[in-house]
Amino acid sequence: MPHENNLINYIEITGGGLVQIKAGVGGNDLTRAQAFIDLVGLDRVPGHVNYSDKDDRWDNRLKVADIAQRQFNKYTSAVPSTDIETIVDLARTTGYFSIWYYQFIGHDEIIGALLNGINVGGNPLQPFPGSHTGSFDDANHYNTVARPCVWVDFPECVNNYRLHYTDYMG
Repeated sequence: MPHENNLINYIEITGGGLVQIKAGVGGNDLTRAQAFIDLVGLDRVPGHVNYSDKDDRWDNRLKVADIAQRQFNKYTSAVPSTDIETIVDLARTTGYFSIWYYQFIGHDEIIGALLNGINVGGNPLQPFPGSHTGSFDDANHYNTVARPCVWVDFPECVNNYRLHYTDYMG
């Protein structure tokens, strides 16, 4: 499950909101990441064999990617016309943490605020809901890390890797 296995460690979201497996992911990680993408249809866009007009996730990702790109351009311009507070507010409102993460990778102050929240005028601004700080290495520019295996209920959980629930499907 993405909230248990840090799916963002294995996938990336392109500027167009498209989901793809990161270069360099191989072996069981590749198989499991692809199985999850296939299971929930994260790669379904117009033209995909299983795409449905009722599935608006791709369109929603595209809209959020556009907002994130515009905020990035404003933030990185010679005279910035946005700030961290606005970016965090927009990210929290629009969702899709991974889009904001990949848009602002390399800007530790933004990623840190998304993960940890910030203090604005003495009032705390909450971090992105559902984000897990243990999935990112703050000492290494917030690069993603695989979450360690913590479930002892499943003997299949070995080598610090927790199996996806798709592994139990026949």
